[in-house]
Amino acid sequence: MMKAIRILFLLVVISASFYLFPSIWNQNPVRAVILSVAVGGGVILVEYLFTRLSPVYFISFLISMFVAFIFTIVVNIFLKNIEFSVNPSALNIISFIIFFYLCLSASVRLLRAKLIAGKSLKSEIIIIDTSAIIDGRIADIWATKFISSRLLIPRFVLKELQCIADSQDPLKRVRGRRGLDILNRMRKSKIDIVIDDQNFSDIKEVDAKLVQLAKIYNAPILTTDYNLNKVAELQGVTVLNINDLANALRPVFLPGERLKIRVVKEGKEYNQGVGYLEDGTMVVVEEARHLIGNVLDVEVKSVLQTSAGRIIFTRRINNR
Repeated sequence: MMKAIRILFLLVVISASFYLFPSIWNQNPVRAVILSVAVGGGVILVEYLFTRLSPVYFISFLISMFVAFIFTIVVNIFLKNIEFSVNPSALNIISFIIFFYLCLSASVRLLRAKLIAGKSLKSEIIIIDTSAIIDGRIADIWATKFISSRLLIPRFVLKELQCIADSQDPLKRVRGRRGLDILNRMRKSKIDIVIDDQNFSDIKEVDAKLVQLAKIYNAPILTTDYNLNKVAELQGVTVLNINDLANALRPVFLPGERLKIRVVKEGKEYNQGVGYLEDGTMVVVEEARHLIGNVLDVEVKSVLQTSAGRIIFTRRINNR
């Protein structure tokens, strides 16, 4: 869609130049077309860059342009009556470039130093993907005040969530409706949620759109999607994975510590019993295969960390 709009804009610029500068078209039509395309292409390039700049650099650019323009006028007035061997137009261009560079570097530093609005733009926004909404734990995390940032939900994420809720697959449909219910619950609470309408029509995959949006806002992505986590990290985008947070908050058990565990099923190895802690951590108990359904006092032998989580290996404290 954006490509069509940009091509249409170029055609409008060429047509406008034909009516505004007929003398150039009469003298050299090829040159007129090249100049028109160059002007239109320059405008499109600026628009393209602005849509991909973070707010910090965008605001800095605008401030720098304005201040540099004012300073250039002041210098021009001050040096108006002084004779120079340098061409006045060249002097104005050089003055503008110098002031623009100084203002741009200074404004970027000021914004990054939190001298505007009292805090950095990066800490204000967290972008949420579909998996984090369906997961639902974000609402509870926000309620505990561990996260106080504004939550940004892209419009294309809402569209993806709606498509999942309307899926013919019963499992996907249940997950999608759960996500919509959680989103409505978050909206009814006092969670600060913002809907972003940027669509990136030239990008097809939702994950790629999320990464692009995170780059624009210089903001982290909140997700439970392992693949998105890796793709975003490869492109330098900060990722907040709820599963990583859950793993980090699980209690640490050292060899020799004691706990109570209910054996619920047989283990894979001979004479093993298996139980689970409240957070879902698997506990393997030696010589407990015949004690399914009983609550045992056990002692930790070792802890194994796997990609699926932790497994705690224990032995019974007594043989009763």
